[in-house]
Amino acid sequence: MKKLLIFLFFSLSLFSSTHKYIDFSEDEKIWLKKNTIIKLAVIDYWDRDNDNNNIHTELIRLLSHYGNINIIPLSFDTWNAAYNDALKGESSHGIMHLSWIEERKKNYFHYSMPYDAKANFLVVRKGNRDINSIEDLKNKHVYVQKNAITQTILENYSSKINLIEHTNNDKMLKLLSTNKRINAVFIYNVKKEQLEKYGLRIVKKVYGKYTNKHIGITHQHKELQTIINKIMAIIPPFELNKIQRTVYKKSNNALQKNKLFLTKEEKLWIKKHPIITVGGEKDWAPFDFVDENGKYNGLSKDYLDAISSLTGLNFEIKTGKTWNELLLALKNSQIDMVPAIYYSKKREKFVNFTSSYLSISDYYITKSNYPRIDSITSLYGKTVVAIKGYEVTSWLKEKHPKISLLEVSNLLEALQSLESGESIAFLNDNPSSSYSIEKNFISGLKFNNVVKNRRPLSLHMASKKEYKILSTIINKALKKITKEQKRTIASYWMSEVNHRSIELTKQETLWLSSKPILKFAVDPNWLPIEAINKKSKQYEGMMADILSTISETSGIQFKLVETKEWSKSIELAKNSEVDVLAALSTTDKRKKFLNFSDKTVILSDGVIMQNNSTFITSLNGLKGLRIGVSDGTSLHDMLKKDYPNLIIRPIKGIEKGLDKLHKGEIDAFIGNLEVASHIIIKKHFFNLKIVFKLEQTRQLHIGLIKSLPKEALSIINKSLKSISQNEFNTIRQRWIGLKINKEIDYTIFYKIAFAVIVLIIFFIFTNRKLQQLVNKRTQDLQKERDKLSSFNKNLESLVSQRTVLLEDAKNELEESNKLTRDSINYAALIQHALIPEEDAFDIYFKTHFALWSPKDVVGGDIYLFEELRGEHECLLMVIDCTGHGVPGAFVTMLVKAIERQVVSKIVNNEDLEVSPAWILSYFNKSMKKILKQDNKDSLSNAGFDGGILYYNKKQKYIKYAGAETPLFYFEEDELKVIKSDRHSVGYKKSDINYEFTEHTIDVKAGMQFYLSTDGYLDQNGGEKAFPFGKRKFQELLKKVHTLAYEEQKEIFLSTMKEYQGDEIKNDDITMIALKI
Repeated sequence: MKKLLIFLFFSLSLFSSTHKYIDFSEDEKIWLKKNTIIKLAVIDYWDRDNDNNNIHTELIRLLSHYGNINIIPLSFDTWNAAYNDALKGESSHGIMHLSWIEERKKNYFHYSMPYDAKANFLVVRKGNRDINSIEDLKNKHVYVQKNAITQTILENYSSKINLIEHTNNDKMLKLLSTNKRINAVFIYNVKKEQLEKYGLRIVKKVYGKYTNKHIGITHQHKELQTIINKIMAIIPPFELNKIQRTVYKKSNNALQKNKLFLTKEEKLWIKKHPIITVGGEKDWAPFDFVDENGKYNGLSKDYLDAISSLTGLNFEIKTGKTWNELLLALKNSQIDMVPAIYYSKKREKFVNFTSSYLSISDYYITKSNYPRIDSITSLYGKTVVAIKGYEVTSWLKEKHPKISLLEVSNLLEALQSLESGESIAFLNDNPSSSYSIEKNFISGLKFNNVVKNRRPLSLHMASKKEYKILSTIINKALKKITKEQKRTIASYWMSEVNHRSIELTKQETLWLSSKPILKFAVDPNWLPIEAINKKSKQYEGMMADILSTISETSGIQFKLVETKEWSKSIELAKNSEVDVLAALSTTDKRKKFLNFSDKTVILSDGVIMQNNSTFITSLNGLKGLRIGVSDGTSLHDMLKKDYPNLIIRPIKGIEKGLDKLHKGEIDAFIGNLEVASHIIIKKHFFNLKIVFKLEQTRQLHIGLIKSLPKEALSIINKSLKSISQNEFNTIRQRWIGLKINKEIDYTIFYKIAFAVIVLIIFFIFTNRKLQQLVNKRTQDLQKERDKLSSFNKNLESLVSQRTVLLEDAKNELEESNKLTRDSINYAALIQHALIPEEDAFDIYFKTHFALWSPKDVVGGDIYLFEELRGEHECLLMVIDCTGHGVPGAFVTMLVKAIERQVVSKIVNNEDLEVSPAWILSYFNKSMKKILKQDNKDSLSNAGFDGGILYYNKKQKYIKYAGAETPLFYFEEDELKVIKSDRHSVGYKKSDINYEFTEHTIDVKAGMQFYLSTDGYLDQNGGEKAFPFGKRKFQELLKKVHTLAYEEQKEIFLSTMKEYQGDEIKNDDITMIALKI
C-alpha cells in the first residue's frame, strides 16, 4: 500500500507538467473526467529490479507522464486473478502483458499498440538438420503446451502439423531428447541449461502478432484504448527502447517479501538439529520415489526443497525401505519424518501431522471410448482391476461386493489390464496414474469421472512424536509457499485433468475422517434456485448442482430433509433439526442461529405488475397499492424496515404471489426476477411484466447452524473457492437458460410459440392502429387545407396546430416500433439460447467451425447438436425452415420441440438403432399433424429443408439423410457429394408416408464434412447478380479445405461479402464444418 501511495503521489506530481498536446476527442475527455484514476492489472511474480520496477510499471509511468493522466498499477498474486478482474472490470480497467488472440479481441478486450515482444522458440535435437523453420514442420510430430500461444500459431499456420499437447515445458524437452517419434518442440520459454542438459538446440526464433505484448482494455472502457494509443504515439522512441532493453531480475525486495519469521525457540531448535533424516519411498511416483538414475525425486521433494530454502532446515533423504518399514522406522524414531502420508487417527498416536498440502480424489480410469460412469453401481457384475493392499481395494470389497475384482500387484499391471481389455475400470488417483501412463507409453485410456461419495484423501508430512516443533516450523513454511509456487510444482509432476482439490488443516482432516453427513433443508418451490421435484422427490436447481460439487470436492455428504414450505425449513434450522439451509440471504435474525458461507449465487429483485400498469421509478411509486412478497424472506424483512408506509401482504412463495397478481387479487409483487421469469413462462402468466428493477442485488449463501464445528464452514468455503467462475456460469446457464428434460413434451414449443404469436399479433395490430391514426390525421389536415382560403388570417396557427398532431402521431409510431424491436431482440436471445456452444463438438471432432448468420434479427435457420447415449455417439441437425425473420423463427421453435422428443426416444432406449432417415420421416409426420397440414384446406404451409448427421465415434461410421440438402466431404483430398432426397419436410405437398434415403460412410482420421443450408449457395451477387451457386461453392471447398478451420471460416465469410457486393442479403446462412 505504501508503494502504491508513493507511485500515486509521483503520478499526481507529473500531472501538472506540460507535454506535447494530445488531441483527445470529446468522448475521450468525458471518459477521463469520469475516471480520474486508471488502474491496470500487473502480477506480483513478474521479475522486478531493486526499485520494484519492470517494463510494465515503467510503461505505466511513461503513459502517466506523457499523457497528463493518472495511471497506477494494481497488483495481483496470480495471472488468473488479474485476468478475471480485468475481464469483469471490477477493480481494474485493463491488464498489462496481454497476448493477441482473436477470441479475446472479439469478445473481451481492446488491444493497445504492442509495447513488447517475446520470441517463441522452435527446438530440435542437436543432430537434427531436417527442421530449420516452421515450414519444415508439415507432417511432423511437434510438442506444444496445451492452450498456449504456441499451439495457436501452429494451428493457424497449417493443419498438417501433428500437434501433441502437453502441460509442462521441461517434460516436453526431456521427451524430445529421448523419444525419436517426436520431431520438435515449439515453446515460449526455454533456458540455456535445459538445452545443454537434454542435447537440444534452437533452430528458429519466431516473432509475430501472437508474440507481441499489449495492454488489454476491457470492452466497457473502449475509450481508454484510443487514449493509450494516442499517448504511446508521442512517447519518444528512446524512452520505449530504454525500458525494452532493460533486463529485470528478481530483486532482494521480492525475496524479503517471502521471508519466513521464526521464533527464537524455533531458530534455536533448527541450530541444534542441523540434519533432519527423511524417509523416502522407492516407487510412489510422482509424489515420493527413486527415479531411473537412482536419485530421490517427486512432488514431495520439491516441497522439501522449498521448505529448506524458507527455514534453513537441511533434509537428508534415506530410501530403500518399503512403506510399512518406513512407518515402523518413524514410530521407533529411527528417522525424523516422512514427506508424504495420508492422515489417519491410528497414525496420529505416534506421529505429528503437518497441515495438508494436497488433496487427491480417486477417479474411474477406463478406455477412451467407455461411456461416462456416474454411479459405481453401474460396475456391479463387471470386472474392475484393483491393487493388492491399497486402501481403495479394501473399500471396494467392503462397500461394493457385487463388483468382480481382479487383484494385481502394482500400478503398471493394473493399467495394462485396462489397456488389454481384461478389465473395464480401475479406481485410483490421477497423479500417480497419469505418471505411469506417460512413462510407460500406455494409450487409449481416460479419466472417466471422479468417484463420488468417497472422501478425497489429503496428503501431509509427518514428524516423529517428540519432534512436534518440527511440524510447527514446516506448517509455517507451507503457508509461505505461494499459490503460484504450488501450481508450478503440481503442474510439473501431475498431468492436468478436470478436477479440483482443496488443502485441509489437520483439524479439517480429522473432522472429515468421521465421515460427516449433514442434514439440510431447502425452499421446496423456488426454481431455478432450488426445489424438490414433486414426482421424483429429488433436490434440483442451481444450488443442488453447487452442493453436489461441494460434496464431490470435500467428501461431505448431504442428506435432504423434505419440507412443504420455506418457513418450515427455517423452523427446522432454528430448532437444530437440520444442520444446513442450502440457499438464503443473511439477516440479523438469521445470524443469531446460523453461520454463513461465502456467496454462492447473486440474485436480482424487482417489481412485477400487470401489463396495463405504468412503469415506476422507485418503490415509493407503489404507495396505496396491495403489494405481495414472499413470507419470511430477507426481502420481506427489508421492505418492512425501509418502507413502512407500503401495504405489504406476505404470501407463501413466489408462485402463489404471481398467481394472485395474475388474477388481480394484488396490484404488485416484489421478488426475485430469475425465479419470477421462470414461473411466468411455466404458468403462462403473459399478462405480467417487470416494471422496476431494484439497484441492490442479493447474495445467497449456505447457512450452517451454530452448533456445527467451525471446520464444516471452512471446508465448504474452500470447496466453493475451488469452483471456477466458468463452472458457476455453466450451472447458472443450465437452470436459467433452456433445459432439456428426458420426458416427452412440447412445453418449450408452446411457451415460446405463444410468445412469438403474441409478438406477431401485437406487431400487426399496432401497425394497423397507427396507420389508421396517420390516415385520420392526414384526412383532418386535408379538410383544414380546404378551409385555408377562407381562413387566411389563421393559416399559421392552424398549420402549426396540425404539425403538432402529426408529430404526436410520428412519436407514437416510433415508440411502438421501438417496443416491437425490443420484443424481437428478446426473441433473438431465446433463439440464440437454442444454438449449441461450439465446444460441444470438441469431444467428437478434431476441429470444427459453425457459421450461423440470420438474415434478420431472428431467422429460420437453426442447427442442433446432441450427445446421445454416451461420448461415443452424437447427432447433428442443420435445418432451413420456411421463410426468415419472425415467421421462420417461429418454425424453428417447433423443430426444437420435436427434436427434444426424438432425442428422448433415442436416449431412453439403448437398443434403438439411430436412423437419420427415420428422424426426417418423424419430423415430416409430426409437423404435418401439429400444423394440420395433412389437410389440403389448411391455411398454413410450413416446413423445412435440412440434413441430419449421426456419428458413431466408437464404431467409426457416419449416417446421413438429407431433405433438399446435400452433404459435402473430403476423403484423401477428393471432394465427394452425397445427394439428398428432393423432398422437403412437413409442407402440405409433402408425402406424409415418404421414406427418406439413408447413406452410411466409414470414416477415418482426417476426413472433413461440410453441411450447409441453401442460404450461401442462393445469395445473389457478382457482376450479373446471379446466385453464388453449387459449382462456385464446390470450387471454394477445394481451395480452402487444407487450411486451418479458423482461416476457412474467415474465407467463407469474406468471399460471400465480396460476392454479395451491394446486393441485399437473400436468406439466412448456416454452415457446419467438421474434421474427424
